[in-house]
Amino acid sequence: MPVFELFAIIAITSGLLIGFVFLLRFLRAFLLHRTLRKAIDAQLPDADKLIERIGDLRGPGNTNNDDRNGMILVALAVGLIGFTLIAVDQWSDQRVMLGGALFPLLVGAVLIWRHRLLTRATLTDARDDAAAR
Repeated sequence: MPVFELFAIIAITSGLLIGFVFLLRFLRAFLLHRTLRKAIDAQLPDADKLIERIGDLRGPGNTNNDDRNGMILVALAVGLIGFTLIAVDQWSDQRVMLGGALFPLLVGAVLIWRHRLLTRATLTDARDDAAAR
């Protein structure tokens, strides 16, 4: 299989998966906002809980997606590196594919590193607040 076809298949598959994930996120946000509008119109007391849930999804301290995305990108890069070393015999093709695997590896590592830094900062702030009390 030529390298161009391999990269095209990987790019198309990745694009479809990313599009599907964004479609699911949009659907979740749409349903949550519709429920919130109905709760506010009916003046239900549970509307405050829904508003807090929206804040939790968008808050600056919410880095669960960064951690998950980072792990997925690192796993993708390791899989690409393994595939390259096993399936490709020519060094010139290996160099191109290993270079392509470096991008998700580095981005994933930075996302995981950022998540750990923010988690440490949050824990430190919580300890300082508890000590101040």
